[in-house]
Amino acid sequence: MGGKRARIIDVARMCGVSTATVSHVINNTRFVSEEIRHKVLSAVKQLHYYPSDVARSLSTKKTKTVGVVISDIQNPFYGPLIRGVEEVLIEAGYNILLASNDENVLKQNTKLKIFFSKGVDGLILTPAGDDQSFLEVMESLDTKIVLIDRIPQNCPYTSIIVDNRKSSQELINHLVDDGHRRIGMVYGVKVSTTEERYLGYEDALRAHDIPVQKDLIVSGGSQQLGGYYGTKQLLSRNPRPSAIFTSNNLMTLGAIMAIKEEKIMCPEELAIVGFDDTSWAPFFAPPLTMVSQPVKEIGLTAAKVLLEKLEGKDTPGIINLPASLKIRGSCSLKCLARYEVRDVIAEINEYPFSTVSR
Repeated sequence: MGGKRARIIDVARMCGVSTATVSHVINNTRFVSEEIRHKVLSAVKQLHYYPSDVARSLSTKKTKTVGVVISDIQNPFYGPLIRGVEEVLIEAGYNILLASNDENVLKQNTKLKIFFSKGVDGLILTPAGDDQSFLEVMESLDTKIVLIDRIPQNCPYTSIIVDNRKSSQELINHLVDDGHRRIGMVYGVKVSTTEERYLGYEDALRAHDIPVQKDLIVSGGSQQLGGYYGTKQLLSRNPRPSAIFTSNNLMTLGAIMAIKEEKIMCPEELAIVGFDDTSWAPFFAPPLTMVSQPVKEIGLTAAKVLLEKLEGKDTPGIINLPASLKIRGSCSLKCLARYEVRDVIAEINEYPFSTVSR
């Protein structure tokens, strides 16, 4: 072949069949005798022939490609989620294009237009902020879409979420049961998940006749540095809170930095709890009490729903997956006393990226 890439016509010539027959064998689109099928597959292997996705898309009007746009590629929340998406889509023969919108609406819409120009068959998206301009981008396009983690108002697309409000309420209830009454919150960017987690915080306080104090609620912008500065603000209050709730994992890291810097003992002097459990949460001293989302399951479900849509099936508007509390040691000495090293090993073994020997 002189170093050139083999073409379908080269396979056809070697087998003495038409290019259409080769195509039917490769794509399994029509009956071909076992003898011919064997000859074609042997030639494909011998010539190192790889079917052209471009040529295939021209004939089928499908690229077998899905775009995935997440809000922050540095956020460890998305690692297991992307793993779940990949498991389903790659097994179904799809390629994945991945991008981050960095919570920037203009960047998001630019990425969407690039993906659409490449002819993606479907899209999995975490919308940036509470802006709905992406809906306008989608309006005129016949592209199937599934949203993850967030639900913009009046959005017509299927969304895969957890019950953020209920989970936050359960977490704050646990703090109250541990004796905390002055509970601060560091909240994230203005999206549906932030609003729901705040409402859960508010629900729990009101259910226990604890007043909601605005000076104990600060913004952390969903980022580590924001969590640090937000926690610094809360620690400067007089009196300071006895517990702090951070509404995403990156802000939890920032909060821990601030607490360590101030040499405040946790949980003896201050409890810290957060949303978005991760593989590193059990390793802190003390291990962190967190709301755990079924992150990989969110990715698996989003990909499965998208495949159903690509096959013309209807799916519910909202699919709500269960979250759970991981009660460890950062909320009280009582919980810390119950949490042991074997609990850490057990949790790490369950994590999607676990490297612990089994």
